[in-house]
Amino acid sequence: MGKTIKVPQKPVISKSSLLDIAISILTQKQAREILVFDIRPLSQLFDYAVVSSGLSSTQIDVIRRALERGLRSEGLRPLGVEGKAESGWILLDYNDFVIHVFTPEKREYYRLDLLWGDCPVEEIGEDFKPGEIEKIIMKRNKA
Repeated sequence: MGKTIKVPQKPVISKSSLLDIAISILTQKQAREILVFDIRPLSQLFDYAVVSSGLSSTQIDVIRRALERGLRSEGLRPLGVEGKAESGWILLDYNDFVIHVFTPEKREYYRLDLLWGDCPVEEIGEDFKPGEIEKIIMKRNKA
């Protein structure tokens, strides 16, 4: 009889932990004005929408690549990526959450912040620490 080979498996990471990792990447890459909207009351398509800004198309592209690389290392690939950094807006769809990265001009033009204005929102400051979003979400779910 042959030997059984055990393959180590990564532990399953919660969607709030993955969202937290994404937000950590945004802050590390110096995205601005990061807002996390809890869309669950309005939509069954996804749970959270992250809206952020980069100061240039170069920064937006750096942020996109860092998000894709960082979340891929956790076993998560985007369902889709829309837009190009040169257009001033990209969207990464991770099924449970979506991430928008705009230039300030495109963000002002599209005003997605107003679209979800009735939803609970968390503003992410420069003092963000990994694990904060997961704690906020868990606290909100208990309420």
